[in-house]
This record gives sequence, C-alpha cells and structure tokens, in this order.
Amino acid sequence: MILTTKIKFDSQNNDTTTTLDKFFQFIIIDKLDGNRCKVSIYNAISFSNDGDHSKLVIEFFDQKNDQISSVKFMDYKKFYEETNILKQFWGKSSEYSANISATINNFAKDLESEERTKIQEALSACCSSGVFGVSENKDSIENFIINPSTAEFSTGQVKLPCHFPSKQEDSPKLLSNGYWFKAEFELDLNTGPSGFNIESRLEFSNKSKFKSPDFKIYIQTGKKYDLRSSKITVVGQKTDYFGEVVKVFSQSKIKYFTEWAEHGIYSSSLFKASPGTTAEKAIKESGLKSISVTAELEDLELPRRREINLLIFSIIFSLFASFGFDRTRQGDVGFKDIFPFSNYLSIDVNWLIVCIGILIFYYSLKNFTWRLRFKIIAISPISLWFFSYLILNGSIWGNEILVSNIGLAFSHFLYKSNIVIASILLIGGVSIKLSEKIKILSNFKIKFKKIIKVLKGEL
Repeated sequence: MILTTKIKFDSQNNDTTTTLDKFFQFIIIDKLDGNRCKVSIYNAISFSNDGDHSKLVIEFFDQKNDQISSVKFMDYKKFYEETNILKQFWGKSSEYSANISATINNFAKDLESEERTKIQEALSACCSSGVFGVSENKDSIENFIINPSTAEFSTGQVKLPCHFPSKQEDSPKLLSNGYWFKAEFELDLNTGPSGFNIESRLEFSNKSKFKSPDFKIYIQTGKKYDLRSSKITVVGQKTDYFGEVVKVFSQSKIKYFTEWAEHGIYSSSLFKASPGTTAEKAIKESGLKSISVTAELEDLELPRRREINLLIFSIIFSLFASFGFDRTRQGDVGFKDIFPFSNYLSIDVNWLIVCIGILIFYYSLKNFTWRLRFKIIAISPISLWFFSYLILNGSIWGNEILVSNIGLAFSHFLYKSNIVIASILLIGGVSIKLSEKIKILSNFKIKFKKIIKVLKGEL
C-alpha cells in the first residue's frame, strides 16, 4: 500500500519559509475483508509562514497517484484542550487556557511589553477563545503559543489558513496556527504470503521552504503484526538522509485520547519513524522536500494458523481421498460413469487426478494472492462435480439423472474443467517461481561481474 500526503503552499508570495512548529501524523490501519483496509490519519499541524494571505492545502493520494476524493474529514480542534495528554509529548509546562492574557505573560515573558500586546491584539482579532502554550525546555524548541483553529474541508482537500503572517516587521512573534483533524478512507493493501507492506510518503510543494523543529510520524496496526524490515528516506534541501522505523513498547505507560483508545492503541502494534539525529537537525535548519516511510510487516500469528489449516486440510483430504479409493464405492452404480476417461484409465487413476488437482488448488491459493471471485471460479467445477454425485447418488431418480446423457455430459465437462484449471494454476505457479529465480540469478550475475571488475582494478 502506497499512501501519499501532499502539502501545498497556497499564497501570492513565492520563496517563502513555512515553519511547522508541530507536525504529527498518526496513521491507523484497520484491515477489513480480503486486501481492503480502513485508514484513519490523525494530523496535528501548527505552523507559521512569512507569506501574505497564505494557507496550507493538504491532499491524499493512492498507490496510482490518484487523488482520494472519498475522504471523510473531521475536525479535532478540541484535542488542544486535552492538556493532561498533550503535555506528555509537548512538555510538562505546556497547557491550554482560556485566560489568554495569563498565557501570553507566562509563555512570552521574555518579550517586551509591546510585543506581548501585539500577540493579544492578533488573538483578539481572530476571536480566539483559548490558546495552547508550548514550553518543552529543549534547546531545539523555543516557547510559542498555538491558536487552535478549525480546518476547512472540501472534496478531498483540507485547507489550513495562516492567520498570523510573519513577514511584516510589526507582526506578532511566537504565534502559531494550530490544527487537529482526521482523514478517513479505504485503500487496498499490498498483502503477501507473510503480511503486508506499507509506504507512507509526505511531499511538500516547492513554493515554500518547509522546516520543522518537531516532526513525527507514527503507524498503528493490529497486535499480530511486527516489523520485518523498514526504510526511511528524507529528501532534504541539500542532501538525502536515511533512517528506520522502530517499534514502540510504552503504550501502557501513556494516557491517550479516548478515541485513540477506542481505536485499540493499547492493544495494537505501534511504530515510529526514526529518521535519525542528523536528519532531524537538517529538517529543522535547512528544511525538507519529502519523506518516505516504508515498512514490511509480518503476521506473527500466520505460522500458527498455517499449521492449524494444514492439519485441518490433511484430515479433510485424507477422508476425500479414501472416498474415491474405496473398493465398495467404486462398485456403486454410476460412480465409474462420472469419469470421462474410465474407458482408458482405471478408477484409481481417475480419482488420483482429482486428488492431485485438489493439492494444486490448495498450494496455489495459499501461496499466491488471488481475488475472491477467482477462488470461487477455480474451485467451482470440482465442487459441483463431487457434490452433485454425493447428493444424487443413492436415490432412484438421482441415479437416473447421473447416468442420463445430460448428466454424464455435465459431469464430464466439470471433470475436464477441473483438469484445465489445475493445469493453468500449476503452469502459472511454476512460471512465477522460475521468474523469481531468474531475477535472483540475474542480480547475482551483475554483482559477480562487478566483483570481477574490482579484482581486475577496473573500478
């Protein structure tokens, strides 16, 4: 699954700088039926910009780079009022307050009285009912004040207006435009034999240079998934940086929003993007153009389920095989006639062909990803062939149908269809495995040639 979040800068000004004072993206993946999943993304963005009448426009794109228009947006400005929760991440001294004057005096006490007055006037002009003061006691993050605002939603878009342009000399300092919103939609997962892959991309427009002193991305999946491999690529303004995804084990020690608890954050697997200290410093000082977070997740319960499924299949298959090899069964009226090659091959061989087809079905459907519709089509001929005999055999009218011209023609057609489908699956499976081996051999050949050149001193 490839998910792209594009953040565009909309303004009459070019060559501006956008500071993402806080950037937090929390991606929750809830698997639905088949390869379908529901994606819920919580976004916390507070920013300042030196452009006039500017805004950030956020859109989401799928694996084909098509804009996801069927997005359900919800505003979560109310999250800023959850001081006890946010102070765990944004500093113990941080808090939300409806007393704007006291907050300004507390978090902007190093500013001159005139500057604090400008902040008060700017917030009054926005009809602000409360603000969130941030104080983290970190060298990389200075105190600032967030004005919680309501995001603007349209079809497939989120617009975040900038109420405090910092271009003018008399603009208020330390103010940040704050937004919390949720995007919800459905996507197809890239599932494999052992789990699924996810790649989350963030792309920023070139109209503004984006910097951030506090940039975080988290991904939540079901508890049964664990990290198999990962890679983070940060495309900076000057160079690229690489990091990894790490698993978080401290959920039980942290208090989260009630809605996140309902999403199962305490009983799920949580992963954090860790671009590295050098990349984080570059994101803060020189800015970034894009970031890609790739994770390969494996299903820890899958081996156990495979063992159980194999055991169940073995029992059912043994009963099925013994059904056709039974000598008494082979003497029943009509049983020999449902095999189209009974005049040329023994019943044992005909039944063995059926059993081999069943084994091919099981292997192909378990080791390769097929659509549910194809699975039903593939298994239908042999199912109809077997159960039609099972249902009709034993009654006078049923036996008459089985040995009739139409009944025999239908049975023979289903039997031959089963052979054709099993052959296609067998050839397809062998072809896929061969292509994978050829690719591996080709890569090995390239590496071998490179080693030879190194030994010869050509590289």
